[in-house]
Parts: sequence; structure tokens; C-alpha cells
Amino acid sequence: MLWAVVASVLLAGAPPASALPAAPQVRVIEIPLGQNLLTLRLDKPMAASDAAAAARTLRQNMQAPVSDIMFCTTGRSYTDSNGTLNLARFCNLRQLRWDYRISPGVQAIIVGPVSETGLWYFIDGARQPRNAPHLEPRDYLFHGTMSGIDTGVTVTYQDYMTFRHNIGPGGTGSITFAGSVRMT
Repeated sequence: MLWAVVASVLLAGAPPASALPAAPQVRVIEIPLGQNLLTLRLDKPMAASDAAAAARTLRQNMQAPVSDIMFCTTGRSYTDSNGTLNLARFCNLRQLRWDYRISPGVQAIIVGPVSETGLWYFIDGARQPRNAPHLEPRDYLFHGTMSGIDTGVTVTYQDYMTFRHNIGPGGTGSITFAGSVRMT
């Protein structure tokens, strides 16, 4: 009997489990890098500390692509933890060809196909026709051509890809890559 009284007094003084502050939860993980962004939306909330650990893992070895200049028949490659963008200029064809491969680290968290909106590009601020959208496997080499590229112009580009991921409870992820290049 005395044990029951002591237990009820001790329990009465302790806050109920529902009154304890819950660990912070998140539903979105964003990893920005210059003009590029990896966004992971979670189907269910996960602990903020777990989300931060996942973001640190994905952020390893990131390098931001910067505005650059390109001469005729030159190429540039930009790599960050999301993937690698290659640009190749062909002056005689007035083209800037591009390809993008999602990094092995991001491929490892993708489940199912990747949906690409099709690269948008602008020549000296004037919007050009969008490249074709794709629905492809995670290891696909996304690619396309920007036409009408002449010496002296600045080309600005952006692409957006979405996919399902397996981080925490799973969810939807996206990669946005963008940049600008001056043709000289």
C-alpha cells in the first residue's frame, strides 16, 4: 500500500509523456549550392537531426558552377554533389550542346524514374524554345542542344528534375541546375 502511495506521488510530479517537448521534425531538406539546389520533400516528418545528417552526407565535395566564358570549339564541365554538367560550343553550327548526369551519391537515393522538365535557356535575356522533357532512369545521361548561339552573347540556362527518394520515410526530391556563359 505504501508503495502505491509513493508511486502515485512520484508519477503525479512527473510531466506526462505527451507534455515533453517533441524533437524538431522536418518535411523538407534543401541543399543549396550557388544557383543549384537539391530539394528532398519527405512523405512523413523526420527528426531534424537525422535530416541534417543526410544533408551533410549529400553535401560532400560540392563545388558551385560559376559564370564562365567559352571560345569556339571549347567545352566546360561543372561538378557538384548533385551531378555533372558538360557544355560544348560549336561555333560553325551556332550551338551549345549540354549533358547532365546525376551523381552516384544522389542516384543511390533515387527510387524509380527521373522526370526532367526540359532545359530552358535565354540568349541575352530573350527566352528560347525549351528542350524536350524526359522521363528516364536515374543513371540516364540527360542531354540537349541550345541553338542560335553566336559570339558575343550570354546564354543563361536552367533545368529541373524530380524523382522519388528513399531518405527517412521517403518522398519527392528535385535537382535544379542553372548558370550562365558568355560566348567570346
